Amino acid sequence: MIRFIHTADLHLDRPFVGLSHLPNKIYHRMRESTFTAFDTIIKKAIETKVDFIIIAGDIFDGSHRSFKAQNRFITGMRKLHQAGIHVYLSYGNHDHLNDDWNRLSFPDNVHVFPPEVKRFTFSKAGDNRCDLYGFSYKEKHIQNNMIPFYPEKEGSHYHIGILHGAEKEPSNENHYAPFLTSELIDLHYDYWALGHIHKREKLSLNHDIWYPGNIQGLSKKETGVKGASLVEMDHTHVHTSFFPTSDVVWDEANLNIERTEKIDRVIHQIDQLKDEKRSQTNGTLLTLYIEGSTSLLQGRDVDEKIEELLESVRDEEEERDDFVWIVSIINQTDPLWDIDELKQNNYFIGDVLKEIDSINMGSALSILYHHHLGKRYLGNITDEVRQSIKHEAEKLIVQALYKG
Repeated sequence: MIRFIHTADLHLDRPFVGLSHLPNKIYHRMRESTFTAFDTIIKKAIETKVDFIIIAGDIFDGSHRSFKAQNRFITGMRKLHQAGIHVYLSYGNHDHLNDDWNRLSFPDNVHVFPPEVKRFTFSKAGDNRCDLYGFSYKEKHIQNNMIPFYPEKEGSHYHIGILHGAEKEPSNENHYAPFLTSELIDLHYDYWALGHIHKREKLSLNHDIWYPGNIQGLSKKETGVKGASLVEMDHTHVHTSFFPTSDVVWDEANLNIERTEKIDRVIHQIDQLKDEKRSQTNGTLLTLYIEGSTSLLQGRDVDEKIEELLESVRDEEEERDDFVWIVSIINQTDPLWDIDELKQNNYFIGDVLKEIDSINMGSALSILYHHHLGKRYLGNITDEVRQSIKHEAEKLIVQALYKG
């Protein structure tokens, strides 16, 4: 059996410049987060006694290639060397070879793929030979399909393909070693270790072609727990399991405050939401979307209200290791309309609402009930449901007319 870790897109020492407004303690935690995630991988490799680690590109962050990142990475490689663990790595578009800085001296357990597809062979006691094929980016972009340079599997030993790239798109913007999943399948490899896409994904239901995702979310677009893959492979089965590495998790949530008119009630709801999101293993940066009909977050001073709300719900979070820091509140609330009052005015909107009252709900719904699929799936509508539909329609119409 072969056991290895598949990781990619480490982006060590990402500067997170846009987060400098965070409290110092949380910002420092975020600045260290890629290193913390990397250390978790090294620790996991040693604890589980893997045979090797595959790193499928973008070890370093293209916007910030610090000496600190290089030193921390080499330190990790030395720890693996002491544990007898090999590393097979390729450089990606963010840390391509055509840079003078990228001349690192590694211990002899580290095997770096050149710009051309090359094979490295790993062997251990028993019938456990494994051929690993891959390449590194010479430049930032590779527009050519590199799959024709990978040989088809021959023999009964293990074959692993390593590829930092993206699936081919119909457009012309195929800058990252474009490929088709069918091309990978046709080579009959036991496992494809991909990199470049920051979301964990298996590209084929019946074949082990994996993006592990990145090890630490880099922005609010990269939500959820990030990590790497622990892979165990014998001649009959491949078992891939996820393990988390992210020290800080980006997340988002929706909060409905329909007809809530007291700020202390809103704060209580947000505190409950924070407790639901809180994790013992990581901090959380949360984007909160508030929705519903209310007059509470309306008016010319709404921005000031939201800033005061943020200040309140952030209180004491900075000092917690399991912090839930609300990065921003997106106000999606609508004004709270008094429909009956609006019906009494002589303006256009009042006429529209009065017209709705004159509509026969049964006639309006008859089109659905006379449709052959409607008859099959729609049951009898109660008076309560009819009123609910009517009120929702009134609300949508009023919102549309006022916003228009």
